[in-house]
Amino acid sequence: MQIMRSLILTLLIMALAVGPVMGQPSVTKSAISTNTPRADGSAAQNNDSLFWSTALKRWVSGAPTVYGDMSGAAASTDSELPLFSGTGGKTLKRSNTLSGIPKLASGVVTIATAGTDYSIPITAAPADTSYSGPTITCKNGEAGSMALGDVVYISNGGTATTPTVKLGRADATASDAIPAMGMVLATITTGNTGPVLLSGFVQNTGWGALTVGGVAGSVWLSITGTTGNTWTQTEPVAAGNISQYLGCAINDAYSAAHTGQSKTIFFNPSPVWVVK
Repeated sequence: MQIMRSLILTLLIMALAVGPVMGQPSVTKSAISTNTPRADGSAAQNNDSLFWSTALKRWVSGAPTVYGDMSGAAASTDSELPLFSGTGGKTLKRSNTLSGIPKLASGVVTIATAGTDYSIPITAAPADTSYSGPTITCKNGEAGSMALGDVVYISNGGTATTPTVKLGRADATASDAIPAMGMVLATITTGNTGPVLLSGFVQNTGWGALTVGGVAGSVWLSITGTTGNTWTQTEPVAAGNISQYLGCAINDAYSAAHTGQSKTIFFNPSPVWVVK
């Protein structure tokens, strides 16, 4: 019987000793009693754990170290990504308000902007007054505003990342107004910046009648050089004028049934021009 009691006592001591190491739950004050006070000599408290004190060279009781004390939403969607809320590092929030292509900056997630953070995939059927294709941000160097559809060339005074542009012109005195390199995609007032299409599709139901197909369907730089009149479907052929191919019309019919597929130009300016 004495041997049995000694064995039970030994097993109990071993259980108390390895409990915290093996991840066992903390124990009550009655289990560790005053034989294992805290390191400062105070009595053990309920839910204390046992720790080995290197300085005291004995087991001591103490408040358990708390891990996993995160808080967050009461519900989530399967496979939804959690995000930190605030700067405390212990509060999570849902990401269900984010939708699109994620963009990271120093670990912080936002949604990327089409045309700024990435090129919009080229499609032959953009929405009305919209586009598809690579763009660049340019500064309006003209004295007046530029409008959707204006064809421009790079002028001086810009930077490598934001070039200054002016309205292209193909008349005999316009050697400094070529080559056309882009099409304005929205109103840009004097001195301000806006998006310019380098190559792709543009739709605008406000354009006049377009000829589609064959040579007649081609789009050329015009000799006018004023906003709203920088391209034409009639090639400049007078002596001294400049001929630069800009692309072609691909659809002219506009109706409710053709929404998203009408009054569309494929803009693809040639790097070559000819003086007539």
